[in-house]
Amino acid sequence: MLDKGDSVDKIREGSKQNLLKNAFELQGRFSATADVASMYVLVSNKYIRPGINKMEALAAMNDDDFERGKEEFRDWCDSAAEDIVRITDGEQSKMAENLTRNVEVLKQNLPDQKGKVFLVTGASGGLGKLLVDILYRHNGKVYLAARSQSKTEEVIQEIKSAHPSSTGKLHFLHLELDDLSTIKPAATRFLEKESRLDVLWNNAGVMIPPEGSKTKQGYELQYGVNNIAHFLFTLLLRPALEAAAASAPKNSVRVVWVASSAADAAPNPAVDLTNMDYHREEGAWMKYSRSKAASVIHSAEFARRTKGTGIISLALNPGNFVTNLQQNMSKMELAMFKLISSDPINGAYTELFAGLSDTITEENNGGWVSPFGKVEKIRKDFVEPELGSKFWDWTVEQVKPYM
Repeated sequence: MLDKGDSVDKIREGSKQNLLKNAFELQGRFSATADVASMYVLVSNKYIRPGINKMEALAAMNDDDFERGKEEFRDWCDSAAEDIVRITDGEQSKMAENLTRNVEVLKQNLPDQKGKVFLVTGASGGLGKLLVDILYRHNGKVYLAARSQSKTEEVIQEIKSAHPSSTGKLHFLHLELDDLSTIKPAATRFLEKESRLDVLWNNAGVMIPPEGSKTKQGYELQYGVNNIAHFLFTLLLRPALEAAAASAPKNSVRVVWVASSAADAAPNPAVDLTNMDYHREEGAWMKYSRSKAASVIHSAEFARRTKGTGIISLALNPGNFVTNLQQNMSKMELAMFKLISSDPINGAYTELFAGLSDTITEENNGGWVSPFGKVEKIRKDFVEPELGSKFWDWTVEQVKPYM
């Protein structure tokens, strides 16, 4: 936790990145979770400049004024609720317009996916389930990688019943991303059944789990599930991706790393290789941000290391949605999060755009897709080769015993 002086210096830098970072780190200065949730919403939404100004003013206060300023900020958050809703509604209108311009074209003209093989992690709920529904509706063969067979089989039957005329296929693939020992068996089962993989969506994730949550191997849960396990899974499936690329249309074979807007909250460097075990404590939100930024870095490095194979690697921000991912949020955090949330189907179409749009080319390899189906410039430090290489090597060392 930063003391006030450190936070003031960093917030004064004025960048969105540092504002977000310090919103999380200032959590300990406030007694109510609502305060940090409010700050997160205010500073992460580019249309809410007053919130950023309030943050800067608060950080600049001396110790005598800070307690008074803290209460004023709380009062302002309460009084600004209607403005926040109005402004975020305006943003959603802009986002919906963007959806019409980009994803809507793909939505209306998505070709038959017969003969293609897809794999979606975290497919038993949330955006993953919605994505599988679209792929199956268009006759694709989809592997639903998830922990619970019973839950996933229910999803499979639900989707099949909704689209009785589909000639696609749905298969459950057991995968527990919090246990690296299950990753290779899952990849092996897939490779025994399929010789190709057209698109891999690394979609599954966890967000703000209970404090101290770890994987079976002892990694911080968000890093382990969101990043390290997906990294290993992708490496093991690379032969099937390359096999598909040898015969598939150019630029159509892809790995999609589902990140988040929270990746932008990670500091620079986004990955601290001296603190991967968090012996220097950081807040839960910052850990989430780092785990998502780490996947963006891996996506860019995977693109560099597979250049010339025909595989396209993309990271994306699907948007903000209320799904099972937010199950560990407090009621107030969830209420605030809903202010910047959209219909989950829009996120599924953003993932679909990254995986299937024919507007994606080699030029976009290692790049960033934002809501809803827009290719944008990626944060420069995320694609910095030295960090990408070092982090790749570190991750390889972690997963070697399980390859």
